[in-house]
Order: sequence, then C-alpha cells, then structure tokens
Amino acid sequence: MGKKLLVFLLGLLVICTSCMQSWAQDDDDYDPDQTQEEISLGRQASHQFESHVHIESSGAAQARCQRLMDKMIPVTGRKLPFRVRVVDTPDVN
Repeated sequence: MGKKLLVFLLGLLVICTSCMQSWAQDDDDYDPDQTQEEISLGRQASHQFESHVHIESSGAAQARCQRLMDKMIPVTGRKLPFRVRVVDTPDVN
C-alpha cells in the first residue's frame, strides 16, 4: 500500500470527523429514522465502491487505520457503525 494512499485516507477521516462533529452539535432535532437512512445509504455506497476496487488484505494497514478511527469516533458525537477499509490501488491521491 502506498504511503500517499494512507495519508489521503487519514486526511479524509479527519475532515469527515470534523464535519460530522459540527453537524452533530448543530442538530437539536435528532431523528432515529434519518440515522437509519444514513446507515443504509452508507452501506449501499460502501458495497458499490468495494465492488470496484481491491480491498487491501494486509492486517497491519487495516489495524493501523482502525486504531486511528477508534480515536476519532468519540469526537463525532454520532453513534454510527463506522467501518474502515484500506484500498489497494496504484492511483495517486
């Protein structure tokens, strides 16, 4: 796995976490149905994306990204099932 890809993924996680935190803080009208819809859409998008790329099977890269994600999840303010996947691609980010 390329170092650039890992840096991109980590940057993306930080951006998403920041956006989600501010969104969650501004959301006084919590709607469980909307949350379930978000989860469903996320799973559909993930499945579609993963069908077009090769997911890295290296346990080390996956574990490293998951550890970082586990530290960021609490600051999102959301109780969603976050899932991390490492993509094996030669593409430059």
